[in-house]
Amino acid sequence: MSNRQLHAKITDEHRQRKAIVYLRQSSLKQVSENEESQRLQYAMKDRAQALGFQEVEVIDCDLGFSASLGARERKGFDYVISAVACGEIGIVLSRELSRLSRTDKDWCHLLEVCQIFGTLLADEEQVYDLNLLNDQLMLGIKGTLSVVELKVLRMRLLQGQEEKARRGELFKRLPVGYEARRAFEQYNEVDARNRLVAAELERRWNAKLEEIEKIKVTLAELEQQAPSLSVEDRERILAMGKNFQEVWEGRSCPGELKKKVARTIIEEIIASDADDNTIRLVIHWKGGVHTELIVSRPMPATAQKTSMEALEIIRRMAVRYGDDQIASVLNRLGHRTGKEMRWNQNRVKTARRNHSIPGQARAVPDPDILTLTQAAKHCGVSNKTIERLVEAGKLRMQQVAPRAPWEIQRADLESEPVATIIKHLRRTGKLTLDGGDSDDQLSSLIENKGDDNARHHE
Repeated sequence: MSNRQLHAKITDEHRQRKAIVYLRQSSLKQVSENEESQRLQYAMKDRAQALGFQEVEVIDCDLGFSASLGARERKGFDYVISAVACGEIGIVLSRELSRLSRTDKDWCHLLEVCQIFGTLLADEEQVYDLNLLNDQLMLGIKGTLSVVELKVLRMRLLQGQEEKARRGELFKRLPVGYEARRAFEQYNEVDARNRLVAAELERRWNAKLEEIEKIKVTLAELEQQAPSLSVEDRERILAMGKNFQEVWEGRSCPGELKKKVARTIIEEIIASDADDNTIRLVIHWKGGVHTELIVSRPMPATAQKTSMEALEIIRRMAVRYGDDQIASVLNRLGHRTGKEMRWNQNRVKTARRNHSIPGQARAVPDPDILTLTQAAKHCGVSNKTIERLVEAGKLRMQQVAPRAPWEIQRADLESEPVATIIKHLRRTGKLTLDGGDSDDQLSSLIENKGDDNARHHE
């Protein structure tokens, strides 16, 4: 696949979200001995940046933990799933996608969530879009091969154990309580006349019983150390249940505590498409009850886009004007950012960067182009005089956008008929337009201290 085809799957919306690099090795032995594999996995961060992602997060807390069925909970993988479901992730990278999961359930769950929320997957060679049939087939094959590989390894392990068992060389240590029962059975079955054998078996049995007693004592001590609920605490907890919504939404219940509660009472949540705007959620509670909800599809931050009209104004004004002037014009025209906020210099700069619009923080001066106030100062008249000349068609004026500063050519102010009109005004105090005398215009010689957009000229 060519770079052009590869990058065609990655849109600006993907790049404006975060990239996640997921690392995993199946055992602590691999972590300590196979450092080259770790180095190659960490290098996937460079690949994410090369694909155009500015914010890249590396998840390596699952190093040393297996992804096979029955293994311990993988907090890193769970975080990846939840972050994708929040619409925060544009792409998930792993040097080998099979490292993400070794079970059909987790693999299918990851693919389903990535497809719903438009998140890409990538390894060291390719980028996969779950909305494309070919990529779905490719990832399905990779997932199947990964599961088959694990099952083959397990089958070989079991076959090896069976061969040892046939040779009488397989020994497995039982738990302490199965061990005590087995010791008793061996002692009970031996012939009492074999005193040496019986004594040895009795010794083993007594040792296991003592070990069990020690464990019971330890458990009892731990139970005593656990804090007990007072009557007052119990009543407070019951009161929280009656006012659950108020407690849940209160300041005393931070997000971290809500997550702990959710992880305690929820077994899993299965998401599927209901329609283009909603998602069907089936919540499997720890107690076995299922709840089905239809919720609005969460939109990523990039979905809150700046309007095309505002972007066009920014694009036209950025050639000459600074971000501060652009923000002023956008606010006067009633435009807001994608998050419904007023424009300022920093927000204009961010919009230009996101849409690759060149520009500058401050206006670029051009001695041949004057604003309304600059033109009035150049001629020694008021802003009102310049406005009257423009309205009468004697002086040309341009605006790159409505309510943007006027652009007047210095040469037009120094050429006819403007030069003669200004000269006559200075000599007589009257502004003469269209060959006739207007009313007394002494005020036209007074400088206007207002800004170039004081009257919001269209």
